[in-house]
Amino acid sequence: MRVTTALTAEVGLEGWTIRSRATALDSWPQVLQHHVGDRDAVAHAVGEEVVARFPVPDPDLPWREWFRELLLAARPILRAYPGVARRLALRGPNVPAALPIIDHGVALPARSGLGVEAMAACHVLFAGAMSPIAIEDDRSAAGVCPRWT
Repeated sequence: MRVTTALTAEVGLEGWTIRSRATALDSWPQVLQHHVGDRDAVAHAVGEEVVARFPVPDPDLPWREWFRELLLAARPILRAYPGVARRLALRGPNVPAALPIIDHGVALPARSGLGVEAMAACHVLFAGAMSPIAIEDDRSAAGVCPRWT
């Protein structure tokens, strides 16, 4: 997946194909598809690699500070891999590397009094943070604004 993650950094998540990935690996597309699955499975694995780079803040922090630290640290990581934020905004953090984020992201607000609404709060905060990054990616790709790092 490292080659595909590097391709994502270079051309964005939607900018590579199974064929371009195979070329970068000096392989045949059919061989890669047999071993790792279709394009969506590969994109999912890239999302896993990128989310695994998010530093998970100290769970002893108050929930607002915890989310602030998480999301501010995630932004430059996501900006380095265009398209991943859009995927996370649309599908949620549905990769194994996100489990500590989800666990703490729900438990902290629940303990702070949000109760059963903690899951919804976690989702809104996460998706709300991914959307502007996805828009920045789209604007950069369209040449609307400079790519900010």
